[in-house]
Amino acid sequence: MVTNRKKTRVSKLDLMLLRMISRSKGQFAAVLTIIILGIAIYTSLNMTSVNMNHTVETYYRENRFADLTLQTAAVPAQELKALQRMAGVEKAMGRTSVDVPVITDNLDERVRLRLITDREEADDLSKSTLLEGKKLSGTGKEILIIEQFANARNLKIGDELKLQISGVQRTLEVCGIVANPEYIYLMENSQAVMPDEEHFGVGYVSEQFGQEAAGLPGSYNEILIRYEANVDEEGLIKKLEDQLDVYGVKQTIKQKDQFSNAIIGQELTQLDSMANSIPILFLLVAGLILMMMLSRLVKRDRIKIGVLKAIGYRDRQILFHYVKYALAAGVSGGLGGSLLGMLMAGGMTRMYLGYFHIPLLRIEFYYSYLVYAIILSSAFCAFSGLIGAKGVMKIAPADAMRAEAPKTGKRILLERYPFLWKRLSFSNKLITKNIFRNKKRTVFVLAGVTVTYAMMLFTTSMPGVIDQMMNEHFKEFQRMDYNINFAAPVPKAAVRDMEALIDAEIIEGKLEYPFELSNGNKKQAVSVIGISSDTMFFTFHDVKGREIELPERGMLISQNLSRLLGVGVGDLVRVKSYLPNRQDVYLPIKGIIKQTLGMNAYMDLETMGQQLLEKNVINGVYADSQDPDINKKLLPASNIASIMSIADIRAVYDKYMTMMVLSIGSMVVFSGVLGFCIVYNATVVSLGEREMELSSLRVLGFGKREVFFMILKENNMIAILGIIFGIPVGILMSEYSSAAFSTKLYSIDMSPNGEAMIMAAVYTAVFVILAQLATYRKIQRLDFLQALKNRES
Repeated sequence: MVTNRKKTRVSKLDLMLLRMISRSKGQFAAVLTIIILGIAIYTSLNMTSVNMNHTVETYYRENRFADLTLQTAAVPAQELKALQRMAGVEKAMGRTSVDVPVITDNLDERVRLRLITDREEADDLSKSTLLEGKKLSGTGKEILIIEQFANARNLKIGDELKLQISGVQRTLEVCGIVANPEYIYLMENSQAVMPDEEHFGVGYVSEQFGQEAAGLPGSYNEILIRYEANVDEEGLIKKLEDQLDVYGVKQTIKQKDQFSNAIIGQELTQLDSMANSIPILFLLVAGLILMMMLSRLVKRDRIKIGVLKAIGYRDRQILFHYVKYALAAGVSGGLGGSLLGMLMAGGMTRMYLGYFHIPLLRIEFYYSYLVYAIILSSAFCAFSGLIGAKGVMKIAPADAMRAEAPKTGKRILLERYPFLWKRLSFSNKLITKNIFRNKKRTVFVLAGVTVTYAMMLFTTSMPGVIDQMMNEHFKEFQRMDYNINFAAPVPKAAVRDMEALIDAEIIEGKLEYPFELSNGNKKQAVSVIGISSDTMFFTFHDVKGREIELPERGMLISQNLSRLLGVGVGDLVRVKSYLPNRQDVYLPIKGIIKQTLGMNAYMDLETMGQQLLEKNVINGVYADSQDPDINKKLLPASNIASIMSIADIRAVYDKYMTMMVLSIGSMVVFSGVLGFCIVYNATVVSLGEREMELSSLRVLGFGKREVFFMILKENNMIAILGIIFGIPVGILMSEYSSAAFSTKLYSIDMSPNGEAMIMAAVYTAVFVILAQLATYRKIQRLDFLQALKNRES
């Protein structure tokens, strides 16, 4: 009998729980929405991250992605045997790489192809995956094309590619389409900013053809190394560089610094960071709303709780009854959010496929995250339920039969200033009093609007920040129209030859060469750029925005390079040359400059030639030119390695802005839903607590619309304060993001501008107003006469 009575009691409490959820279904749905969004973000980002990490690791392992790449001048094939015998080297492989122009029907179009030799042996490093077609036959008349370039230019098997090699036109037939782990993210170099798959590609050719194209018969200009297990990487690199020093080591690139791998590594790190931070914010907000709702429900159910205690229910049973309300939201939100997250993970993984070309990329569902998500949301909600419903423990059965004594009224701060107080209307006095007397609700709505605005500000700042980053780099920092690189150094007098070839307003010679800069045990390989002291193309500013001149001696370095090396103005850095028989040079840092894209050091052209290379030589030029035929004129020149057009870079950037707009739109919706749910729940709770007050206003002659506008005005005042407080919070969030998202490749200043602040305020206001309109029906349905009846009758 006792057991049956206990079962009956439990079932009655559960029935009461269902009725409680039904009576507050609007608020319950709002909390549920926040939990579902938070858990969906948690599940989707984590599953996408795991999918991407596992796929990249598998791809690298199966294609034997090289641990180290050494770019050299010319290494004889027989030298590989000595490298292979070194302790710590599992595999040493040589190959030849050279960039050549592609001849198209549009002679004004600049298209570059990087030819890389491919032996297609089973133990090769950084092997390609054949996606379509067949392997190279060895005739020297075929080429394998990287997938991104083939798709962008609509190349098919059997198509012909015309290449300009050392002034001679060569035609190759496309025999296959491939993917390669070195070019998951296809970019020509670090100065390219974004992929331009239509104008830069990679092709794999036979070893004989590639060496002839590069002018290196029987030699290699790239050495790939795979390590043995537990190798001392730094020690092995030192031995390899010493061994190859006589041949001229231009650059040493570790796997983690390899350009494509560094890009995807940064993306996955940011993905993990968002997966662990954004969901917690959503769950915290849901928890706070549940605390407020349950606290109000306990006060409303005061008599019911007293009756339950009087008939024998224990405090813990009743407390758990209210905690189950929160748990119902946690479990159902966790389940719904994890299922939605799984669907989102598939879409996000496919979206990443659009950026990173990995043929092994596949979508796997990790059902363990479903369990993790339910546990996470349930834990947050249960804890919030315990705190929100703890008032149950203080209610005694005898006291519960009487109405709760009203709180003693106090004067608010504004009443102490009669000059202001007397000028407020009756309704405005009520609004002001309610704002100050319901401090918890006011602070909750204020915090909610503040967080919503801060997230909106962060989101709306992104387009302007990136646009400013591009403008600052290409309009203020470096202002040339073309960056032209030579295949080999030439005398400075070659600038006059360029003036004869193309119509240009300004042409300046440059030196750009990779060196290793080090300070103690900190070192970084960067391009040191030598320019004229009176250059018209560069304007240098320090981190405080003050203009500084290019020094005659020493060097200027970018801010992110300064952080990596741990050096400041006046410090000496060691400059290690990759050229053979060159001694290390110590140079002073004369200034730290702000550079948004890339990481470089800058020197006077004459000084750089004397101290690091050779006197009176250049290996490229910068040019301002409106000549529409510049590509056509330079195409036959055998010593032109590449022509980079700033206008082309901007065009690629504009194309990628479309994807950013979609991403920003989703962030605005997420932020808006957060603000909507906070304001909606706080308003509904306020309506329940103020039924007597609002009913009295109706008796005094106030209409339902007037009551609604009073509440609307009250929330709007709090929202305005929330937006004001949200400005510094959003700026702090942006400053934190500036440090978090800045990398070796770019430095982001997330400081929001005035337009972003206005747009964030507009978006926040829209969602706040929508939340209040959703409560209008609640006001219309309130039974004011019933609320005026004596609760104890």
